[in-house]
Amino acid sequence: MNEFAMNDPVHRPIRQLCDFEAADLCGFTQREDDTYAFDWTQGSASDHQGLLNDHTTGDYYGQYMYVDPKQYTVGAVAGLVSPDVDGVPEACVAFNYYTSHKDGTLEVWLHSKETHDPSLLNIYSAPFQTWIGARQVLLPVSVAGVWQLEFRVTLKSSNGFVALDDVILSPDACPTPVNCDFEANSCLWENTKPAKWTNDDPSQAPAYGYAPPYDHTTGTPYGHYLYFYDNSVDELSATMLSEVFAVDKSSCLSLWIHMYGDKVGTLQIKSIEAEGTFVLKKLTGSLGLEWHQVQIELGESPQHWLSLDVQGVHGQTNVVAVDDIDLSVGLCAGNNSFGYFLCDDGSKIPMSQTCDYQSQCESGEDERWCAGCDFSDDMCGWRMVETGQDSSHYWWRRYTGGDPEDSPHDACMTVESKDGVVLNKPRIISRLQQPTFETCTLSMDYKLQSTGADPAINVYYEHGGSDMTLLFTGQSSSPDWQKLMLPLGRISTAFNFVIEAISSGADEETISLDQVKLTKCASPVPCIDLPPSYLLCDNKACYPAEAKCDFTDDCGDYSDEALCDDYPLRCSFEDGDYCGWDVSDIFQLTEARSSKMPPYRDHTVNTGDGHMLITYSSATIMSPIIQASTNCQFHLYYAISGSSKVTIDLNVVDSATNIIFKQTSKHGEDKLVFHWTHFSASVSYDKPFFIHMWVTVDDRGAAVAFDDFSLTPECIVTPGTPTPPPFSTTPNPCHDQFMCNTENEMPTCIPYDQVCDFEKNCPEGDDESLCGTTDFEADMGGWQDLSDATYSWSRIKASDAYYPNCTAPNADHTNGSTQESPESTAILSSPVVGPAGLGCTFSLWYNCKDDDPLLVITAWTTGDLKDKIVSLPLRCSSNQEWRQGQMFIGEQDQLFTVEVKSTKYFTTWIPTQFDVTIDDTAFTLCSTREDATKEDIKCTFSKPCHFYQSHRDTADYVLVTSKYDKYVSLRGDENERIAVLETLPRQASFGFCLSFRYLIKGQASLEVVNSQATMNETVFVRKSGYLDWQTVHLNLYSSKTYQIEFVGHTSASNGEVSLDDIELVEGLCPPPLTCTFDDDSDNCLWKNYFTGASLPWSIGRGNENITSEPEYASLVDHSWGTPFGHYQYLNIAGDQSGKVAFLKSTEIATTTPDGDCFQFWFYLYSKV
Repeated sequence: MNEFAMNDPVHRPIRQLCDFEAADLCGFTQREDDTYAFDWTQGSASDHQGLLNDHTTGDYYGQYMYVDPKQYTVGAVAGLVSPDVDGVPEACVAFNYYTSHKDGTLEVWLHSKETHDPSLLNIYSAPFQTWIGARQVLLPVSVAGVWQLEFRVTLKSSNGFVALDDVILSPDACPTPVNCDFEANSCLWENTKPAKWTNDDPSQAPAYGYAPPYDHTTGTPYGHYLYFYDNSVDELSATMLSEVFAVDKSSCLSLWIHMYGDKVGTLQIKSIEAEGTFVLKKLTGSLGLEWHQVQIELGESPQHWLSLDVQGVHGQTNVVAVDDIDLSVGLCAGNNSFGYFLCDDGSKIPMSQTCDYQSQCESGEDERWCAGCDFSDDMCGWRMVETGQDSSHYWWRRYTGGDPEDSPHDACMTVESKDGVVLNKPRIISRLQQPTFETCTLSMDYKLQSTGADPAINVYYEHGGSDMTLLFTGQSSSPDWQKLMLPLGRISTAFNFVIEAISSGADEETISLDQVKLTKCASPVPCIDLPPSYLLCDNKACYPAEAKCDFTDDCGDYSDEALCDDYPLRCSFEDGDYCGWDVSDIFQLTEARSSKMPPYRDHTVNTGDGHMLITYSSATIMSPIIQASTNCQFHLYYAISGSSKVTIDLNVVDSATNIIFKQTSKHGEDKLVFHWTHFSASVSYDKPFFIHMWVTVDDRGAAVAFDDFSLTPECIVTPGTPTPPPFSTTPNPCHDQFMCNTENEMPTCIPYDQVCDFEKNCPEGDDESLCGTTDFEADMGGWQDLSDATYSWSRIKASDAYYPNCTAPNADHTNGSTQESPESTAILSSPVVGPAGLGCTFSLWYNCKDDDPLLVITAWTTGDLKDKIVSLPLRCSSNQEWRQGQMFIGEQDQLFTVEVKSTKYFTTWIPTQFDVTIDDTAFTLCSTREDATKEDIKCTFSKPCHFYQSHRDTADYVLVTSKYDKYVSLRGDENERIAVLETLPRQASFGFCLSFRYLIKGQASLEVVNSQATMNETVFVRKSGYLDWQTVHLNLYSSKTYQIEFVGHTSASNGEVSLDDIELVEGLCPPPLTCTFDDDSDNCLWKNYFTGASLPWSIGRGNENITSEPEYASLVDHSWGTPFGHYQYLNIAGDQSGKVAFLKSTEIATTTPDGDCFQFWFYLYSKV
């Protein structure tokens, strides 16, 4: 690791290729001054017997440029000059040349308008007659300004035939010669015999069971390698020749070999130099069904070729494969150097078992110095990566001087300035991590803050010396720590994390990271018992049957992704075609790292080198016609970044273009998405149909990417293209606004901020149709599954919930070790909605299959800083009853989403077909313009009611649960606190009664306010001084729309304001004779009447003050049903025989001609 070299991530520019097939020669011209006696000729192999085939086309008829010396004298010169090149700071020219004799040489010259004098770059020849690849580096110093390349031939004899083809100019540095991972092409390695080496992926390799099932570069079935196959009667041989290159210093050649078969022949690795040809390595026979590394040391040589010569065996199945050829300066380290890790107890484990997310050493030290780190004790194996060309003044440093109150961030990694030559973009790199499982997630905390431009932090992973793959970019400045939760997915080879800081250069700046964690990354464990509808993997793990061949490695060894020939229209886009899908030209099939927006990695191989479909504007994708099918399942992966104005319509359409199934997803969150989301749908239809995806992008700052399409064998595909529904690429008539559904010729347009704002602004209300309120009968209502592929939400019919092929996995894929929790999480996210009004509440109905899932509803703010608003756990039980969950969200000034998250902890197999079902999700009272109401309010706080916490105060009332009752309370601290509980707007009223109970303690007060648009009227004020609950009845009115507010104040830690039993009803309060005996005011006008009386009535509560046989006294009052309510009682302790008591009202007049009804409640107790 001391010589670790790190390359910047490559965003490859478009290369310029000239294959000389066209008459204009791509702008190349003949040199015509007096020095040049003849010209290069454009021709083909059919014109000349000296050449067998064109390099571009591989046949006799392809065109190339050549020089034929037979018609000219020795010393004659021909020059072919490229067009002018300007503004390219560094360049690499690759080309293929052919020489028929040792006297045939090709010179490459550079002409610069800055210096005027041409310079000779190199002279090329070859000791054999075949096309040879070559690269020429053009350094920044040599290509300043405008320049041209010249390919020059000077005749030395009449035998010096020279040809040139496929000139490629790349405006970037040349890669290391010979190096090749065979993912995109063969990197200037050339076949030289009729029997050929083939560059392809494992699914195309013949002799299944003999060929490598995965390439070495990506470790997946979708990567590519070079292979030779022979099972013919004749014994075949093939040779692969490298480009010409120079070895300036002693170097190490490394390549990975796979040789397996009935009787495998011989592979010879040869070096071809001026001194002759030398066999560097010879391998014979089967090496087993695995990749083996071969390392060979090369000495200095000015002109060098390598060849791979393979010889088959007569009548036997032979497969020889090669991958990841790498030439590096320095001696070879050897395959077995540092091959074991020494545990503290003296035992040894292979290095491949360190940092593999499960401990093999007894004390866990093999997982101690890995990527997961809180930086409190050390850097856990992370280290600085320095390069010689960096010349600014920033570096990463472990900071330990934080305040303990800032825990867990009192120790972290931070970027600081330093004098001297350090790092321009300082990086730290983790120790080598082992491959991850599909469910792996990276989390970390980071802080970015600056007084100038926003700083940034980039997270990459690097493997095998290839270009780094960008995983995440954070660039939102905030004084608070931000949380990253990023699904990593399956990384199939060992790798390093690299974290890079980009400074803004401001004087005051913070770039820090902390709490790096990797969860659910270990490989799956074998299944003890195979659950129903599960299949067994080669490694004895298991997976749900519907996950087979869906481009997700659910096994950990890709065995669930093997034998997929029966799955039609399966497409990873790695081979450069659409696999039968009809894709509009607006889509780009591109290398992931070349995209303008994330994700900068594809889904198939999970690297920047992988390929995907991406569009930045509206486009369509259609399948061929599918015959009538039952349970035809369709899978794909998608990612959307950069815009809040994207719609994806997935329609299943019959031959008459009638839509028989529709799934629409609208995206309203303006952010970058760095991971893929899985989508699946099942269709059963008794007539032919086809799948049509329509992507609508109303903002040029958006990108929609797709990858890994697949259908199940139940989908029977018929060749032929359906008649597409009407589609136009003309601009949206609403431009950057939302277009409502309407039958009018003139469109109805509304601003996008009026979509999902809880108000129906479109004539048909379709602006609110996909905004989270749904019964799931027609569609998902805008909800999206953000789960990993092993445990997820699906929309199904109730009758299908018990079908084996419509289940959510009930088994975890993690290993249950002490390093990880055996869990899986399924997340269902609402669309972005808001802002919200005061009473906003989210509700749903849910049903749990067993006690195991942990179900939580959470509301989150959107944007780069995602803050939790409120969260509500829901209790699951196995009684299979529908229950309602309600979560109060309240007034929100910004947009937000709601997530429904089910977390499953697995210890044993559970024979369940589904875990959690939800239905009838709804946002209620969420509009910021809710109509005023006259509905009565009766609030005991035992369940949600229509009094709401205000967001304009400094504190909240909290719900208190006592032994007998629930109430709300504001409790003080050392600071002044104000809490407001208020109603929604209410209609004007000429008479309403407000009743409530209150309790005030310590330094606190309560104020009741009648709030109107133009004025606030305080209708009640009380301060502390009461030792018991008090009851208030207020007769109020309002000529305008109003709200009632309960304003609690505390100014010390002993202050407390509590409220309970609030009623707001239309009409007057009860007349004076109505009495609950809880009020000490004049509202209760019942008095003791002592004339002729010998016993007094008294106020009491519970069984206090009952001195005679208290066990018979009432424990609760009748009004409130609690021990704290009051009542009138007689204490008849002792012998009270014959004694009399009177409770007398004031004089009253009846209110109706027929009189009034008098009612009271009584309780008698005695002991005989």
